Amino acid sequence: MTHIGFPAAGQPGTLTRAGDPFLDFSRLGYHAGHCYRRGLVMVDANLNLDAQESIKAQEGVPSPDQIETAGFQVTERDIVFECPNCGGELAIDMDGAGMEVDCAHCGAALIVPEYRGPSLQFLQAATSKLAKAIQAARNASPKKFHFEGRTPDDLNRRQNELQQALRESQTQLMEIKGHIHHATIQLHRYQLKLEVIQESQSELQAELEAIVQALHQN
Repeated sequence: MTHIGFPAAGQPGTLTRAGDPFLDFSRLGYHAGHCYRRGLVMVDANLNLDAQESIKAQEGVPSPDQIETAGFQVTERDIVFECPNCGGELAIDMDGAGMEVDCAHCGAALIVPEYRGPSLQFLQAATSKLAKAIQAARNASPKKFHFEGRTPDDLNRRQNELQQALRESQTQLMEIKGHIHHATIQLHRYQLKLEVIQESQSELQAELEAIVQALHQN
């Protein structure tokens, strides 16, 4: 069970999960020119099988975005950081970056840091959910399709829907491939920067050891 406290307008909310007193989040959603608190929709992370099947029946196969965000309070848009005064963990929508808010834990005023990409908390949870969804899909029995009793108009309409869904899926596929390509280049860049730093450290360490030896000789 997940519990959330709804504060007065303009104040951060505090999120706690039963049995985990250290997993506290403050959330305040700001949007350009408005400065209002984003509503929170709580979803049970442990959806039972019947509920999952019901969702699939109504909406079809869930998208990757739906899979990775279901039942998890922190989103890809959130800035997750610690209060510099009390160390409490806070999560605030990226639109709040640079704004001054009060910590939901200690009440101290603080400046929301800049958004630097999805938080580690979100990435870990999203990766786990996607991996489980892929495994479940691979373990599932092949789906059978029955069109008995359907009129030609129904079949044509469904055919058009499937073709549209395939086009949208192809667009998403190309977008993800672009992200992977960009991330691969970025990873290689970070690896090279790491090697440069390591080389610099080796040189500094060698010079430091040489100075120590020179001091001992004197």
